[in-house]
Amino acid sequence: MPDAVPEFLQDTFRSLIPLVVNAIIWTILGYGCVALTQTALPVLITGLLGMPLAALTSVPGIIIIVIIASLLWTMGVHGTVAVYAAIAAPLMQYYATNYANHEAGQALVFMPIALFGIINCCGGTGNTLALCVMGLFSKSEQLKAVSKAAIVPGLFNINEPVIFGYPIMYNPIMCIPFILNPVITMIICYFGYMIGFFKPAYISITANLPVGFAQYLTTLSWTNIFIPVIAFAVAFACYWPFFKVYEKELVAKEAQAKEEK
Repeated sequence: MPDAVPEFLQDTFRSLIPLVVNAIIWTILGYGCVALTQTALPVLITGLLGMPLAALTSVPGIIIIVIIASLLWTMGVHGTVAVYAAIAAPLMQYYATNYANHEAGQALVFMPIALFGIINCCGGTGNTLALCVMGLFSKSEQLKAVSKAAIVPGLFNINEPVIFGYPIMYNPIMCIPFILNPVITMIICYFGYMIGFFKPAYISITANLPVGFAQYLTTLSWTNIFIPVIAFAVAFACYWPFFKVYEKELVAKEAQAKEEK
């Protein structure tokens, strides 16, 4: 195209040909799939992906996925996004199945994939809202300042200020409760699902909502609001002893820095 055409417009036109080719190919494949198997292509792909992921979407498998996601966060990688590729298909299947059951007036079905959301139900991944609350009363100036900045994002399940501010990333003291507390909460909530206290979700919501809103809106069940309540209590108990050790270390460093000035 002429040099006078802006680069972004040139890039747009360059993408049109592969876009059209892809649309034609996948449309043909879609019709061919229905003709040969009587199954829509997206359903077939979801089923094929679901077979190797079946072990990962068991209760032990989801716990392993959550541990991996949390561990990646402690290394500076967005672990939740990194593992989402492995659980996206069964998660969509979970919502679709229960939505169909709800519309048909049938009982909703619990699937272990439902436990994944517990990793970030109370302050973001690692359920760090409890950490923000205890940090507000910390003797460490660093922890208090970070907690003041992180408390509001934490109420919307955004935890980057804590991850990079405390920090939890590359912090061997705070990494342990960060990985541990979601696992304990998942196990407790699993039994809550098994006795029927918590209800399976049938409405998919992907937006960041205040703590407790997603648990209610995806199920329209008031009992599910107790999931982040349990997560807060478990996280507080897990973080507290490690927090006090880390706080003591920071207070000593801050006092030494003041003496050196």
